[in-house]
Amino acid sequence: GGASFRLVQLSQPGDDSPPELLVLHVSRTVVAETAQRCGLGSCLVRYLRALLVTHASVRTMRALVVTQADNHAVDFWRKCGLEPRSGARLLVESLFRHSPADFPVCEGARPMLQLIATSSASAEPATPLKEAKGRVGRRAVTRSSSRRAF
Repeated sequence: GGASFRLVQLSQPGDDSPPELLVLHVSRTVVAETAQRCGLGSCLVRYLRALLVTHASVRTMRALVVTQADNHAVDFWRKCGLEPRSGARLLVESLFRHSPADFPVCEGARPMLQLIATSSASAEPATPLKEAKGRVGRRAVTRSSSRRAF
């Protein structure tokens, strides 16, 4: 399994104050078909969320996760705590206007987001493969560990 993501610092337009929001933009998560429905994708998302909290806490910033879910992935992202809120599409479009090559808008996808409370969340990243090891076959874990994107 693996993930493609970016951490982006956002501030108010025209404001010279330090950035106030750290956004984790998850462009995709991938888990081998043989390892799906074993919790590895959720472990990846928890790891990314912990990474976000760690960086946001150090910078004393608010933290937000955003993704564009395909129709078949909406339930997965909901289980991970993201919701299709009204501001999600605006945020995705704003990122696209800032850097179209880095933040493409996926037609037909549903933008989803989650605001993370940095004070109450764990700042120590979990190890996704250790959490999922008992539920995923050894062969799938070995293949997944060699393709981690973080």
